[in-house]
Amino acid sequence: MALRGLQQFNTFDFEGFIKGKTLLYVSSSPWVKESETLGAKVKVLVARDDTPYSKADITNLGENLEIKVKNKSPEHFSKKFEPMKSEVSVSQIVRAVIWGDFRNNLAIESGDIIAKGSNQNANTHNTSTQ
Repeated sequence: MALRGLQQFNTFDFEGFIKGKTLLYVSSSPWVKESETLGAKVKVLVARDDTPYSKADITNLGENLEIKVKNKSPEHFSKKFEPMKSEVSVSQIVRAVIWGDFRNNLAIESGDIIAKGSNQNANTHNTSTQ
């Protein structure tokens, strides 16, 4: 018999994952679910990855992350940041979920994306992978 409910005990250390990374703003688009606009999807590029991993050959350099931000328009970000030039931070992590058959995808929802170095509510914490 298979055990159930195990997923709720997994946590994803977003703060540990993002440590040592430089993120560049790429673009923003509407976040739409079932024809309702919920906010914006912000695409960022991992421009530097000095994060310590368990194996030396692991890197996420050049990978894109998509962060969903509720109640913000894509224009909020496109007016504030210049693509491939603006260094940004993910602020107010709401949820970070590892998913996929190989557990190599990451869904992120945050309260905001801010300019790097801004202290505007930049609290990150361990989040559930549910």
